[in-house]
Amino acid sequence: MTESPVASAAAPTLLHTVLLISLGLAIFALIVAAYMLLTGLGWATIKNIRSFDLLILTFTLVMPQLIAFPINLLGWNPLDYSP
Repeated sequence: MTESPVASAAAPTLLHTVLLISLGLAIFALIVAAYMLLTGLGWATIKNIRSFDLLILTFTLVMPQLIAFPINLLGWNPLDYSP
């Protein structure tokens, strides 16, 4: 039995929707975790923790390489540099 064109066209849309919802929930969880960290420990204490400095350094180095994933999820080409 072959798939209908409608079913095969709907599958990527559903996949993108699920991935975008998952990405939104992950970003929301990170924001809540950062808020709880700041309110629980306080900014002065966090600045004195060395592992937090390493976390910021790692985030700074890795984030530019990961930006292609959300661009690809939106359906754009991350390698298209045309204006």
